[in-house]
Amino acid sequence: MTPILAFVFVHITSALVAASCPLGWQSFGEFCYVGFPGVSRTYLEAYLVCSRNSMGNLASILSKEEEDFIDNVVLEETFGSAEKWWIGLSRGLTCGSNNEYTWSDFSIVEYLNWAENRTNENTTEQCVSFKRGVGLEPTDCNAKIATICKQKASGTRVCNSSANLIGEKCVQEFSTNLTQPQAEMDCNARGGNLLSIHTLFEQSVVQEYFTMRSLSKSFWIGLRGDDAKGEFVWTDMSEVNYVNWNTLEPDEADLKNVGALLTLDDGLGEWFDASDQMKRPYLCQFDLLGNCSLTCPTGFVRNNCGVKLCQCKDPCKDVVCESFEVCKEGRCVGPVCPVCECKTCKTGYVIDRDGCQTCRCKDPKCERVKCEKGCTCISGHCCPNSVLSQKCDDPCADYNCGYFKVCKPYCNCLAKCVRRFPRKWRRGRRHRGHKRRRGHKRHRGHKRHRGHKRHRGHKRHRGHKRHRGHKRYRGYKRRGGYRRNRH
Repeated sequence: MTPILAFVFVHITSALVAASCPLGWQSFGEFCYVGFPGVSRTYLEAYLVCSRNSMGNLASILSKEEEDFIDNVVLEETFGSAEKWWIGLSRGLTCGSNNEYTWSDFSIVEYLNWAENRTNENTTEQCVSFKRGVGLEPTDCNAKIATICKQKASGTRVCNSSANLIGEKCVQEFSTNLTQPQAEMDCNARGGNLLSIHTLFEQSVVQEYFTMRSLSKSFWIGLRGDDAKGEFVWTDMSEVNYVNWNTLEPDEADLKNVGALLTLDDGLGEWFDASDQMKRPYLCQFDLLGNCSLTCPTGFVRNNCGVKLCQCKDPCKDVVCESFEVCKEGRCVGPVCPVCECKTCKTGYVIDRDGCQTCRCKDPKCERVKCEKGCTCISGHCCPNSVLSQKCDDPCADYNCGYFKVCKPYCNCLAKCVRRFPRKWRRGRRHRGHKRRRGHKRHRGHKRHRGHKRHRGHKRHRGHKRHRGHKRYRGYKRRGGYRRNRH
């Protein structure tokens, strides 16, 4: 059988067995594989070949069985088989990889069979190739070698029919001339945003792909000036961690109404700033199709590169509620309180921090105390709810109140010094005043209380003639006189 250009030679039996794979592809599990040995390509060129029509990607090797299948079946039956092949493993090329190895089809990196003495340690190479019978080797991304592609057996597209897979997103060109704000609105209406670029690899893929296929020479991308911040920002709110400005750009002093144009006529894909009211074609980006089975009414979490992660947004992430409230679906609502039977309280029941009724009676001291919002009355004190939720061992540990005062805790973690003795028992100066309570003249005065003449006067109380007078009480002639009693 005569080969046609760089296409694959396969056995007729293999093609018949892999009925769900395109003609010329080999089936293993849920995936189809094909090798292109006839034309040597760089990593970027190999990536573009595999991602054409948005149905495939550079091959990922996730197990020993898959590696043996690729080596002994796919590459063995490929006409003109080469020794080294590009696969989808790289580091630092895609946004958010943090210089760690990632697969271009977003598979989890679990199995890596490095060739002997060619591990990933202490190497500056960002791309990885597969060497037959040996394993994985770090390789210069500009080296030109053969290519292995992989796609799902069902032929599921990762992008819509008009978009192309670039990095971790689908990119589509629109040739209608619009201003940058109009272009962003149109991308939003289609479910996307103007394109944001975060790595040199993404920039290179966009440049190579649209240089070969587009008649336009410049496009609006999502970078725009923010006059309030004094810097450029992406319309999808992702982080600005890569730029490809022309050496003289940006040259606008006022960033208001300024956008970025990606140009292709210079062969470098450089960016130029321009008034966002200019009308140009534009590039929209969309999320990959079918890369997540979750249904998220609140939307998906995105990384700092604007790439959708298979994780739902937390609608309560930025919502601040009162201590007795809880956030549900982005709104602060009162908690669901348990139903309990309590004894009757004349003063009412205590409400806890969640706004629920407890079986504890209110303190009578708090009956007439009105506390502000966010505070709770305890023993007559308005205590902040934030203090009540704290944990402390001994609030009086740092207090030295002296002899006449004692430390008393309140509001869980607060304390103050109070009198040790009640006021009526205190023996202060006011209670023992010399002139007021035991004064000489008023309380024990000589003349009033113990005066000589009034209280114990000689003539009135113990007078000689009246009380014990000689003639009246013991008089000789009247009581016990000689002549009257004794005749």
